[in-house]
Amino acid sequence: MPVKLFSLSFLLLTLAAFIGPAGPALSAGTAEPYALTLDFAPEGETSALEAGFRRRLKLTGLFALAEAGASGAGLTMRGQASGDGVSVVLMDAASGRRLIEGVYRPFQDLKDEWLDNFCNKALEAVSGRAGVFGSRIIFVTGEKSKKAIMEIDFGHDEPRVVEDIKNVFESQPTLGPEGQAAWIRRNGSVWELVRDGQVVSAGELHLSPAFKPDGTLVAAVSEENETSLYEFAGQSRRKLLQGRAIAVSPSFSPDGGQLAYVGAQNDLARIYIYSAASGVSRMLSPSMGRMTDPAWSPDGGDIAFVSEETDICVIKADGTGLRQLTKDQGVNMKPAFSPDGRLIVFASDRNGQSELFVMTAEGENQSPLLPALEVSQHQPFWGPQRRYNLIY
Repeated sequence: MPVKLFSLSFLLLTLAAFIGPAGPALSAGTAEPYALTLDFAPEGETSALEAGFRRRLKLTGLFALAEAGASGAGLTMRGQASGDGVSVVLMDAASGRRLIEGVYRPFQDLKDEWLDNFCNKALEAVSGRAGVFGSRIIFVTGEKSKKAIMEIDFGHDEPRVVEDIKNVFESQPTLGPEGQAAWIRRNGSVWELVRDGQVVSAGELHLSPAFKPDGTLVAAVSEENETSLYEFAGQSRRKLLQGRAIAVSPSFSPDGGQLAYVGAQNDLARIYIYSAASGVSRMLSPSMGRMTDPAWSPDGGDIAFVSEETDICVIKADGTGLRQLTKDQGVNMKPAFSPDGRLIVFASDRNGQSELFVMTAEGENQSPLLPALEVSQHQPFWGPQRRYNLIY
């Protein structure tokens, strides 16, 4: 029974991880942040809007925020209350050139959506790429005895409950290309794969759901001597990989042609890349030790992962260019790229209990995402960008 024993020991390790106008282009982490002064008046009427701008722009790592009157600022954002709302303009401080402007009308506009849209356009004006404020991040809250699924729109501060059923254990949430949601539910001794609240598969241990770029749901199922990846369509399923005793934690390349997953070599978790064209799997980095939680970047060039169940690293999809992004900062798990690839969300216990952090794709500006949320936070996944039809 050597295969069964090998599978069980590896599964225990895996399961523990689960439960427990354009300006110059700027690449975060490779250039100094833009110095930005915020000047909003009068204070009482504009404070909530200014706080929303501060919360969002700090998370990007692209801006060093300063108070009104500070010297050396390259950009200025001014907000002025008027009869019909608050006029906001972002300008180049030296030339006075207006980069973007708009009016927030509190009795007409939804504040958070308006802020998302303005900030996304502001990032495009200064860096050449729009931001991803308003995109969804789904995650788990709670400890081992009781967990729930929640989500937050990036840049907002009030998460929403997706599912929280009494005496049911929820974990491992993910999002699809059209906003579909899937997660794992443990209901007594029965494991369930759930898609948009509906049970797709139930029975033995289910793990690590993921969506292919075409919206097909994939998850690992553990049966007898193997744990394999399956595609699910309705109530039917199809095995993805042949000849592997262990395959979990799938993450697909943006074109769907390659699959990163966690397998094992000599009882050590390693990341493999499977090519749909050749039908062959290759080890991503043979020289590395334990590798888990692969997450493909939106441009297909990089894969984020967890090294030795402790630190977030990024490596090119061909196995070169390894970079370590966290170090000596507690246990860091479950990285996921933002829809534009500029940021990474992850879970870290560096401040005691596990909470969500955001950093640039180069590891800079590591900041708590939801510092006011007191419950522990785990297993984040960053979904696609929402589209707002707002007029300025």
